[in-house]
Amino acid sequence: MQTQKTLWPPRMSRLSIALVVVSTLLAPRSVLADVEFDSAIPQLKFAAQEIDRAVAEMQRTDLTVTLTVKSDNKLAEAFEIRVAAPNRVEVIGSDATGAMYGGIEVAEYLKLGLPIANVIRKPFVAKRGIKFNIPLDARSPSYDDSGDAANENIEHMWDFEGFWKPYLDDLARYRYNVLSLWTCHPYPHMVKTPGYEQAIEHDVYKVRDGVLKHDSKGKFIARIFDPNDDEWEEGYLDSNQDGVVDTKDDTLELVKRMTIDEKIAHWKKVFKHAGDRGIQITLFHWNVFTYGATGKHGITTDQTDPDTIAYLRAAVKELVLNYPSITAIGVAAGENDNKFLKGDDSTEAYIFKTYGLGVMDAKADPRWDKNREVRFIFRNHSTKCDDVQEQFASKYDGSVDVEIKYCVGRLYSSRRPLEWESRANKGGWLERGYKVWMNIRNDDIFMHRWGSPDYVRQFIGEMPLDESPGFMMGSDGYVWGRVFYSTIPDLQGQLEIDKHWYNFRLWGELAYNNELGNEYWAATLKHRFGLNDRSAKLLHDTWQTVSEVVPQINRAVYEGTDAAFAAEGCMTGLASATGFLTIPLYYYGEGPAVYRRKPMQLRKNPPGDEVQCVSVPDWGTAYLAVTSFIPERTLSTIDGNFGQHNRHS
Repeated sequence: MQTQKTLWPPRMSRLSIALVVVSTLLAPRSVLADVEFDSAIPQLKFAAQEIDRAVAEMQRTDLTVTLTVKSDNKLAEAFEIRVAAPNRVEVIGSDATGAMYGGIEVAEYLKLGLPIANVIRKPFVAKRGIKFNIPLDARSPSYDDSGDAANENIEHMWDFEGFWKPYLDDLARYRYNVLSLWTCHPYPHMVKTPGYEQAIEHDVYKVRDGVLKHDSKGKFIARIFDPNDDEWEEGYLDSNQDGVVDTKDDTLELVKRMTIDEKIAHWKKVFKHAGDRGIQITLFHWNVFTYGATGKHGITTDQTDPDTIAYLRAAVKELVLNYPSITAIGVAAGENDNKFLKGDDSTEAYIFKTYGLGVMDAKADPRWDKNREVRFIFRNHSTKCDDVQEQFASKYDGSVDVEIKYCVGRLYSSRRPLEWESRANKGGWLERGYKVWMNIRNDDIFMHRWGSPDYVRQFIGEMPLDESPGFMMGSDGYVWGRVFYSTIPDLQGQLEIDKHWYNFRLWGELAYNNELGNEYWAATLKHRFGLNDRSAKLLHDTWQTVSEVVPQINRAVYEGTDAAFAAEGCMTGLASATGFLTIPLYYYGEGPAVYRRKPMQLRKNPPGDEVQCVSVPDWGTAYLAVTSFIPERTLSTIDGNFGQHNRHS
């Protein structure tokens, strides 16, 4: 145990401190904070820094906080706060991360002016994760990097101090404990695979201005054979059509010079910092992709090719040996596999021969930490339970979980979406005893700042946590890195997690403590914006009310997939692209049948007296059947949600 006055250099004596204070009487006075903790534990050091900042901000001179760990293997990330005296607070964590969370809570309550009381807390949701489609390089994209968000954020993926460090610190503050990085084939940028010395990529490249095709879905950047359509797909970034995207093409722009050794050192630093903040790393893969390795050492995208299988198996082994912070490998049986192949040539079999055996090879290596577990998370998408069980789970020496789209792409729709019943129950996963992760996809709101504590609290409260470890929250086709589209110079380049701080904070903190009430969130807004109590409550209530707009739209006229509808733009995408949707076209089904939408179907056996959603036309028909239609009355009802706030403005 070590006591540190952490606002001062640790080697300065009290006399030296006094002399400094005397010599700087004209400067703002610093505040000493007594925080007792083991400085060898990075989580406790971070929590101590948070407490120091809070004490300095609130001008507290009489507070001592102790941070200790009392290990409890049965209760992860829990903590107890004891108010031992008016000026002494003790935080005891069941592990280092629990103690960190307790320290962060003390810091937050100090800043918010809330009373610190004796409490015992444990996570409501065990795994509170982020889904991050990571754009490593234009030559090795994630599944859909066809948008500006991916291309403009490539450089930030290679910036530890400017991006990853503040990003991971915020995730820890908001109580997230899983970061899942979704990619197609990251290995040429993360490992040097023995025997495959050419399968590496030096430097970092993005797509040159004016070249990016936003309708490409990012799937085929190089010329590739699609076995499902039985035809070649031309890769528009592969300008010389040699089957790979590289510096010989005129479509790329250099972002940064880096050797493969520098890249490996970068990711070791990122992953270690995540671990120091109590955040586990999962690397998720779509299949079958070999970006950066295609054409080298005989490597192809053929899932039956022995050279390709041997290479990926060796690369996976090297990855998990090099990065001990990786606790899970995620796999998807798509989006570039041959779905017609079965048995030993199936995609599920390919995934075992490569990823599964790669991890098992690492476990057999003398360098392996015998206390370490790497679990697999197999996506429900494009596969079946029996195939996963036969070709993968029955052979893998370790834990296997499953992941489903809990709300497809519509996180902001219903608090109790139907997908669990159709994907987890009917899919047979629960019957076989699998734990099922929830992929909660936000393909609704990217630019606008959203914030409804009531919505998040109930959405999380409705989760089937008896059968699920937790969730991974994120988007497809959008990268939550830095803002790239703002016309305001001061906001351009802002961290997305900073711009959308309220949203990220709601989902993380309410997943840890689902009982955080609206008084807490009003106090949070009061502190953030320097408001009085009345204005803070008004902002909280108004923000919560307007945040129901997109969910109500999605419930009334539902399209689940990401490309089918963009709420922020009022438009549809892909084959049914319409441009701006008018009210008659969108709500009332006028025009071609492809635009006529049905309401969202909710989970069966709804709680309380809730009923299923109805479309606007169906509601209107039923309404007219029982009463005369009075527009003024209807408008008054609609306006009622906003009137109470407008009267204060």
